[in-house]
Amino acid sequence: VDSNAQHYAQALEFDTFQFANGTEYMFGTQCNYVTGTWQVWNQQAGQWNNLGIMCPKFTPNTWYRIIWQFHRTPDLQMSYDSLEVLQYSGGSIVSNNIYHLNVTYPSGSMPVGWTDNLGVQFQLDLNGNGGSFSEWVDKVNLTAW
Repeated sequence: VDSNAQHYAQALEFDTFQFANGTEYMFGTQCNYVTGTWQVWNQQAGQWNNLGIMCPKFTPNTWYRIIWQFHRTPDLQMSYDSLEVLQYSGGSIVSNNIYHLNVTYPSGSMPVGWTDNLGVQFQLDLNGNGGSFSEWVDKVNLTAW
């Protein structure tokens, strides 16, 4: 992120979604800059839930690697398994935090007219201060089986 994120970001969102056989799996994740915590999306309740894991504002102009692992269950649940956050400086890892999660929420129904699909998306949420900020995303990988 650039330095403006320190002043104008509400949250940085990193999502993976799958629409399959009439079911919507929205594995929504975000670093909430207001609360300073990592949150995941509860599809059935339609709300963000805190994980109890601190998410300090990212250092401007610094690369991070964020690795989420999650899976669908046979009974149509969405299970968030782990989060890994690595921070880099000069091409070397300066911090590596791994969090093992045990969080599961029900999936939702796929909206009418939608078709099966799989993908990732990123969203920058502004706070009430106005302004703008930038986030750079590079080398995105999604592995599904």
